[in-house]
Amino acid sequence: YNMSQKTVETLEKRTEELSTTVAKGQVVRARDIVTTTINRRGREVTRARNVEKIKTCFTLSENTIAKAGSREVYIRILGPDGFILAKANTDLFDFEGEKIVFSAKREVDYQNQDVDMCVFYDSNGELIAGNYTVSLFMDGFMIGYGEFTMK
Repeated sequence: YNMSQKTVETLEKRTEELSTTVAKGQVVRARDIVTTTINRRGREVTRARNVEKIKTCFTLSENTIAKAGSREVYIRILGPDGFILAKANTDLFDFEGEKIVFSAKREVDYQNQDVDMCVFYDSNGELIAGNYTVSLFMDGFMIGYGEFTMK
């Protein structure tokens, strides 16, 4: 009886480890992340006071074991002052068991192939000079990050 109980526990542990491995394998990664800042005429600018929108473009990588279908991609923009740029404190999503604020989101129909996309954040003149970090999230996982600087 003890031996079979031990075998069951070992199998349960191994099943849990494999499930975790599969879950990690299903994560879709973002690559080629480029963030640009745009003025109201649609031109790229580098001065914080001229920025109307922050445009983050990237490619969601092909992943044949990920679930296909409609997904939300969230971006978080961390300013040089340590604050997340966000329209409202109620703009939240789940990450590692917590609700955290996002800057912008966009729905994507992911069909297990590379998808090029962009997400925009309307800055409303709230930006300051310095280094910014952009983090991308999907399905509760961080899928990529990038940086940009404004004068």
